[in-house]
Amino acid sequence: QKSISSDTDVNAVAWSNLVTNLLATGCDDGTWAVWDLRKFDKDPLARFTSHTTPITSMEWHPTDESMLVVSDEVGSFIYDLSVEEEEGAQAKKDSGDDDDDL
Repeated sequence: QKSISSDTDVNAVAWSNLVTNLLATGCDDGTWAVWDLRKFDKDPLARFTSHTTPITSMEWHPTDESMLVVSDEVGSFIYDLSVEEEEGAQAKKDSGDDDDDL
């Protein structure tokens, strides 16, 4: 089952100028998603349901490929979509210290 279709209207679309295969869409029901246009016939990379009012506009940050501003009828919200591991977790992996061995 493909999830491109929806029971709600798409109100906003934002193309990423830095990662040209990324497209963000915002819907009337408050959901928004980030799509990889190379795999557009599949599910989105991420779908968010934190808004309860219609998405009215979206815009990617001009110099940070992971930052996106999403606006609804309540306000504008900045999202950082980067996925970074915490420093402590990486240091733990590098040292070979693993609590699962206890």
